[in-house]
Amino acid sequence: MFEEELLKPLSRSLVKPIILGLLEKGERHGYSLMSEIKRLTGRSVGPGLLYPALKELELKGYVKGKWLSRGRRKIKEYSMTEQGRAILKRFKEYLSALLQELSS
Repeated sequence: MFEEELLKPLSRSLVKPIILGLLEKGERHGYSLMSEIKRLTGRSVGPGLLYPALKELELKGYVKGKWLSRGRRKIKEYSMTEQGRAILKRFKEYLSALLQELSS
């Protein structure tokens, strides 16, 4: 019970940095991001959390999306921008320093 209370809000707050980390490895569409986040964290991220986060990242210039046709369907594929790479680098440095401080 305690673990769930502690980890659920933490994993929700890390969705944007996780998205950036995944996009650093290459372009992805929403379903692919949801699947990979579940694999990495063990927690499901639904469209109600993922797509608003992607929209915010796109508005801030950290990611860009492009529409692709897949048969009759259109999907939006996202990639990371240079601004996104810079903010992810700063986040990794911050997290690394925080974890180092907590473990000393």
